[in-house]
Amino acid sequence: MSKKIEEYWSLRPIRFRHLESVELRRVLNADYDYDGTYSLSITLLAELRASSERARLDFSGVEDIKIGDLNGPKCFLFEITDESHRQLENLRFRVVESEEDAFKFWCRDFEFTMLPPRTEG
Repeated sequence: MSKKIEEYWSLRPIRFRHLESVELRRVLNADYDYDGTYSLSITLLAELRASSERARLDFSGVEDIKIGDLNGPKCFLFEITDESHRQLENLRFRVVESEEDAFKFWCRDFEFTMLPPRTEG
């Protein structure tokens, strides 16, 4: 297991199972040309309440993305595997949401960030 994935699991991402938001952006280079990839940010909640703990997964160089049904009170689990041994150009990680089959894609890199809870009111 790569160090990056070990760090991801050390933050106990399994606590964050509920979808708050999804943002998908097309990546443009300096000349505003599409480079064939996307960036994807997924914000997750520990509980289905406004003041819940939150975390964000930021993926860069996203390709071959498949998004399933996101409706309803679903619980998500993102499994990330290091596939760099396959030597695919600019693709290092395979990401699969394994509980609901809601996301599948390849990416160049990712970050997992803890976010402050939103204040109720």
